[in-house]
Amino acid sequence: MASGVTILDGGMGRELLRMGAPFRQPEWSALALIEAPELVGRAHRAFLDAGAQIVTTNSYALVPFHIGPERFVVQGQALAELAGRIARAAADEHGGGASVAGSLPPLFGSYRPDLFDPEAA
Repeated sequence: MASGVTILDGGMGRELLRMGAPFRQPEWSALALIEAPELVGRAHRAFLDAGAQIVTTNSYALVPFHIGPERFVVQGQALAELAGRIARAAADEHGGGASVAGSLPPLFGSYRPDLFDPEAA
C-alpha cells in the first residue's frame, strides 16, 4: 500500500442491509443497533477484514429525525455509547491497530435542507 493512504470502512447502512439486519424507515441503520447490535459488530469486522484501517461508529441515524424525539431523549446517549463500544471492540479484536471514527449525524434529515430549523439546531 502507498505511504500516506488510509483506508476507511464503507457505508454501514448498506452493509447492514446486505447482511439482513433489521432495517426500515424511519430508524434506518439505528434499528440494527437497537435490535441486533451483534450485526453491527459483524459489519465492522467485515470492513476490517476487507482492509479498512478505520471503522465509523453506527451512530449516523441516532437523531430525533430517525429514532424519534422521545427515544432520542431517553436512549440517545446510551445508544451512541453502545455504537462506540461496538466499533472499538471490533477494532481491538482485529488486532491491526485500527482506529475508530465517530459519526456526527445531521440534526435533521439528510438531503433535506427544507427541514432545517435554526432555532432547533
